Amino acid sequence: MKLINSVYGSAQGGRWQVFCDYSLLLRELGHDVLTVVNTRINEDPTRLFANEAPIVRLRNSGHYDPFATLVAWNLIRREKPKAIITHSGRATHLFKHASFNRVPVIAVNHSTNIKRSLIADAFLAISNEIKESLESQFAKPKPCYILPNPVTLNGLKSFEWRPFRPVPVIGFLSRLVVDKGIYTFLEALKQLQSKPINFQAVIGGDGEEMETVKKVIHESGLNDRVKLQGWNNNREAFYRGLDLFVFPSEREAAPLAPIEAALMGVTVVASDLPGIAEFMDGEHKSHLVPPSNPVLLSEAIQSVLQNPLDCEKRAKALWEKAHQLHTPQNLKSRLNHLIGEIVEAFPNGWK
Repeated sequence: MKLINSVYGSAQGGRWQVFCDYSLLLRELGHDVLTVVNTRINEDPTRLFANEAPIVRLRNSGHYDPFATLVAWNLIRREKPKAIITHSGRATHLFKHASFNRVPVIAVNHSTNIKRSLIADAFLAISNEIKESLESQFAKPKPCYILPNPVTLNGLKSFEWRPFRPVPVIGFLSRLVVDKGIYTFLEALKQLQSKPINFQAVIGGDGEEMETVKKVIHESGLNDRVKLQGWNNNREAFYRGLDLFVFPSEREAAPLAPIEAALMGVTVVASDLPGIAEFMDGEHKSHLVPPSNPVLLSEAIQSVLQNPLDCEKRAKALWEKAHQLHTPQNLKSRLNHLIGEIVEAFPNGWK
């Protein structure tokens, strides 16, 4: 089946990663996939090139760009795809306007900000929260399905518990922006310093807050305990170096990082946002804390570090859930089925 897979925006973060994963998985399923990205994206999507997925760079200056719409219309007429999969509001608007209802546009909703995607013909929501939000917008239902994010990280093939190091290592991995909870994390570490707990911490990522983060680390007396690693393309190595992964984000839909950590058998403490709590339900709820609350985050970290033996059962259960819900081999058949179902039900299409 001929498919177009498209995203607009920065070539960083979870949305770009999932976009790349979709192209890989769809090609592995035997589909002919054309990927479309903005001309302003300078980064080479190497995982796409490695899988020989053809790439088109199409300039698009906004949600209503007549010239980009004309170019996209010519692309659609030439390629005649059976479906167009979009991973951003701009891509959704571009291809919906350019398709003239000849091909279904399927929006993959990566966040709870759904308003830019409502124009699509069908939806793949990465969490139940997003699915319910989408369904509430339509008097006449549109096809809407839950499909969790695929995680292509090479996690543990079988669960292996490794006891905590003599000096446990706490990890944080994200873009360094305010709403990812970096300052909540640092304040929690600062509070841990006053307790009889030995620890080291590593921060992976970069972003607009880097200089301020360095200043806060220095002013908090954390220089000897916290290492700034920057972006690390080898995420498996990053997680292997941890005893505890902390994800204190203030605004997320269904983030990849806690799932990646779980696939590596690492204990996770995270914000109790709906998309995270949906993954870490049941016995893992004690490892969930309200966002922007460094006191409770510090207490949760302390509880984990002082009771490492209690973490083995929880880490194994979370590894099993991550493996079941998010690994490509367990998602590919459902992805294939849902796209086929949407294409089959679409009233128009190429004759």
